[in-house]
Amino acid sequence: MDPTQLENPKASKINVENNEPLFKLDEPVTTTLNINPLTNISTNENDSLSFIVLGKDSVDVQASLLASYVDIQQKSMSIDYKSIVSSLSLTEMQQRLTEMLQENVKLKETLRQNNISMKQQFNTLAMWQEEVTKVHQNHKQKFAETKELINFLKKENCELKAKLSLLQHAEDMGYEAISTFSESDIMTSDEDMPKLTGAISKIAIEKCKEYITSIISEKLADKELQQKMQQSIVEKELESAMKSLSCESSDTSKTVESLKCSKSCFAKDQEIARLKESIALLDQKLQCVLTPIQLPDSSETSGLNRQKFAQNIKQYNDMLQELSECFVIQMDHFAAIEKNLKNIIDILNYDNDSNKVQDREKLCQCCKELADEQVKIITDRQTLIKSQNQFQKIFSDYNSILYELEIMMDENTKLNVLKDNTARKSSQKLEQLEQIKYDKQSLETEKRSLDQEKDNLEKEKRSLESQKKSLEMERISLNSERKFLEQEKISLNEEKMSLDHQSQLYENCERDLQKEKKALQTRYEHLQDTLDNLQQKIERRNADYKQIMEQLVQSKEEIELLRSQLMLYEEDFQQEKKLKEALLEEKTKLEMELLKQIDYNKQLQESNSTTKPDIKSTVTGPPSSDKYNGCTRGGNATARKKRPNYRNYMCRFFSVKP
Repeated sequence: MDPTQLENPKASKINVENNEPLFKLDEPVTTTLNINPLTNISTNENDSLSFIVLGKDSVDVQASLLASYVDIQQKSMSIDYKSIVSSLSLTEMQQRLTEMLQENVKLKETLRQNNISMKQQFNTLAMWQEEVTKVHQNHKQKFAETKELINFLKKENCELKAKLSLLQHAEDMGYEAISTFSESDIMTSDEDMPKLTGAISKIAIEKCKEYITSIISEKLADKELQQKMQQSIVEKELESAMKSLSCESSDTSKTVESLKCSKSCFAKDQEIARLKESIALLDQKLQCVLTPIQLPDSSETSGLNRQKFAQNIKQYNDMLQELSECFVIQMDHFAAIEKNLKNIIDILNYDNDSNKVQDREKLCQCCKELADEQVKIITDRQTLIKSQNQFQKIFSDYNSILYELEIMMDENTKLNVLKDNTARKSSQKLEQLEQIKYDKQSLETEKRSLDQEKDNLEKEKRSLESQKKSLEMERISLNSERKFLEQEKISLNEEKMSLDHQSQLYENCERDLQKEKKALQTRYEHLQDTLDNLQQKIERRNADYKQIMEQLVQSKEEIELLRSQLMLYEEDFQQEKKLKEALLEEKTKLEMELLKQIDYNKQLQESNSTTKPDIKSTVTGPPSSDKYNGCTRGGNATARKKRPNYRNYMCRFFSVKP
């Protein structure tokens, strides 16, 4: 086993459930989190193993995990793998490799399970955070609604207070008026009546003025909107016309689209004619409406007002002149645009391949002229906008003056009517006194009803104050809950940071383990390659060894045969040696006999010379030589008999193949 695994016994714990190993590195601490009862989070008890929530001791646990991981890493770095590999045999190396692979599988399972648990934790935290945010948003909405209700109640309270003050003031004024009517004479009532009527008329006039100004402002706003809409439509049409003209000028090189261009130009001509008609109508309207203003000489107006009016009239007349000049210039611009469009249409309708360059140049010139005209139109548009703003001011001033004049006329008519009615009212005063008495009684009844309403309002005020206090208490509770939620959010963020840090640590551990795994895999592959090479070498050596053993067996057999052959050779050699010795002896004997025979022949020749009959006897020869010849022949026969046996033995020896 690996020494790191032996030294760290915690890393070798395996929990087997349903035949599935659950390996946990350094025993991560599972702590519960204090969850607020506001959030209804349902956690399953069966998922307690896979769900890990970090509490306050998460930092200590992370520190212990880091320390254990660093110790393991240092121990793994301190091991000299080369010495271990060099000192181990093949079987031990295979065992170590299998153990390392099993450990890697276990570590993979632990990392996978830890990743799953971390994902579940993160998902639960995200769900909880979403619920917290939803609750927080609901509280915010409730708080905003309560604020709106408080503001609405405050406004109602202020309005009620104002109504009460007005009613009290009216009652006081009514009582004072009644007392004055009851105490004073009819002459004093006659003197007070025109004052009251004047005050009433003034109030009515002011209300009429406000109503008229509101109506005028609405009408002016409607007119301004209509004018702006018309101007925007005209500007859009002009811009679309210029854009279409620029597009047509850029596409003149394409002869295929000449008909389309001519149709579009015809449509643009129609649009320009319509625009001309609209401009002519606008000119007529301006001539009809915007004539120079001439104020009649009135002795009632002061000198300053006259000067201001004169200055305004000069400005208005100058603006009208500028507008007329601008419209004249625009007519010239439109005439130039018509000329350019006609030239473009003529160029597009007249197709000549020879004059294409000239046509293009003409089209470019027309485009430039149209662009210049567009710039001029923009400047004229700016002047029109300025003049429009000033005309709006003029209309507003004119309308205000007209309405003021109408109001003055109405006031004069009302004053005349009041003067006529004073005589009638003097006859009606007695009736009014009776009505006043009746009104006094009605006012008393109203006063009583108002007192009751006042009491009711006070009760409502008290209830509103109690509601206000309750709302303040709710606001305080909501603020406390908000603070508590913020604290919980901060704690959740801290826990999230710790989880992220722990996940980074797990990722780093996984990366280191993967690196170690890769290194071990490379080493394992290298060792397997070396093992394969060694096995191949061993197989080759075994094959060579078998061949050598076979060769040894063959060589042993050959050696035995050669030994037997050597023995036979030795025996033959000794026999031949003996035969040679015998032959030498025989040779010596024969030489001696030859010498003797030569001597004998000489003697015979000598004797022959002496006697012929003795020659015949010498020719037959002595009988001893025949014996020697027979002996030599017999000896050669024995040697010849022995040689075939040796030849047969050699043939047998070489015919036997190992």
